[in-house]
Amino acid sequence: MGGVNSGKMDDVAIIKLDGTLIKQDGSLSRTKMFDFLDIDLDDYSDIKMTPQEAQRFMNHVRRMKTGVSAFVPMLCASPHKCPMGVRCPITERWPVGRACPLESNYIRVQTKEYVQSLDVDPQNTYEMVLVNELVEIDLLGYRANVALSGDKEDGPRLLTTIRTESEEKVMESTIPHPLLEIKEKLNKRRLQILESFAVTRKEQYKKAAALKQKSSADVSTHLAELRKTIEKMQKATSTKELGKIVEEAKTDSKVIEADWEAIP
Repeated sequence: MGGVNSGKMDDVAIIKLDGTLIKQDGSLSRTKMFDFLDIDLDDYSDIKMTPQEAQRFMNHVRRMKTGVSAFVPMLCASPHKCPMGVRCPITERWPVGRACPLESNYIRVQTKEYVQSLDVDPQNTYEMVLVNELVEIDLLGYRANVALSGDKEDGPRLLTTIRTESEEKVMESTIPHPLLEIKEKLNKRRLQILESFAVTRKEQYKKAAALKQKSSADVSTHLAELRKTIEKMQKATSTKELGKIVEEAKTDSKVIEADWEAIP
């Protein structure tokens, strides 16, 4: 069955987690839309949802497979209460209580871009977990940047001086803004993930060097085997023995192809 918003659900009023559909006219039917859950659905037969709630439930459960629920967009609390409100472009009719449309779009766009640029198979759970973590890092970094931009004319103070007084002396120490440390940790983790995909210049260089080393070793091995074959041919005492050596060399995968007619 398709999504709960499909035409087949137009006359459905309530959907129970055990798969029972209660239609507008009160009649009942069954659906397999929740059969993918690895739980005893009968234990949750009392849970009832509208078709829209059921769709959100299904989407959320499926996202949890790859960790995307760990960075769901924050819920709108209106620009006056939202910590990111200073940069919110919405000036009226805020979607209070619903997922922030800006962050929701940001998550989807970043996920698609990472999947494409890293050549990730969306069905590969391990790789999608890493992609989702990258998007989470980007989202947290965005929030940190907005917070660092401040909502005052002079902006936030990146360095803070702490003054400690005692009976004997007064001490002052300067510490960086906590968000700077958070950004540093996020950037380190992002680099680790990108290196696991071997997409950083460092990893690409290491990969190229390893391939070059392997290629050089293979050529050296081939040439050594070819030299041994030529030595055997030079020591052959009969045409039959020479022919046998040539045939063995041709079928030996360790010897590179050669122009056997040109060998004396």
